[in-house]
Amino acid sequence: MSEEKDDIRRKKRREYLSRPEVKARRKELRSMPESLEKSRAYARERSRAKREHIHEYRKRPENVKKDREYARRRYASRKEELKELQNRSRAAMDPRKIMWLKAKARAKQKNIPFSISIDDIPVVTHCPWFGVELKVHRGAPQNDSYSLDRICPEKGYVPGNVQVLSKRANFVKTHASESDVLRLLQVLVPFLRSRKRVSD
Repeated sequence: MSEEKDDIRRKKRREYLSRPEVKARRKELRSMPESLEKSRAYARERSRAKREHIHEYRKRPENVKKDREYARRRYASRKEELKELQNRSRAAMDPRKIMWLKAKARAKQKNIPFSISIDDIPVVTHCPWFGVELKVHRGAPQNDSYSLDRICPEKGYVPGNVQVLSKRANFVKTHASESDVLRLLQVLVPFLRSRKRVSD
């Protein structure tokens, strides 16, 4: 019985709101500045409350567990497809754009200057230090991955202060001191010479 009353009440309300004079009055009220401000304030409050509710719901341990299990199942069902899409996107993307995006994120994280564009990054196919061909790898960077280096680290990523190296060359430049390089040369040069004599 109560459901029938509710249906009748909703039907009467729809009929009332569909009257031309009622529509005109509602439109006039909505166009008033104070009504607009009230509507916007109400919408902001509803949006804030909804965000808080979603955040609180997702933080519950049982829901966190459900979300993780769902993500694992979804990834497992599309693993090969996702890998193929990732490989295609990586191959199609300009290596300079990849380096630019990563450098921009690092600059923001470390709070260092960043004013270069993609065109400020030189087009390089081989590492100028080791001569290896540079490649775009999926996942973790490899020794022959593209790497954007700051020639003078203090200046940041600014035009004229960047060069393209391999990941291995950039690692050596960043972490090895002058004494480390000299000691390494003292050990490596005799070793390489002796290996060459043995091979001959």
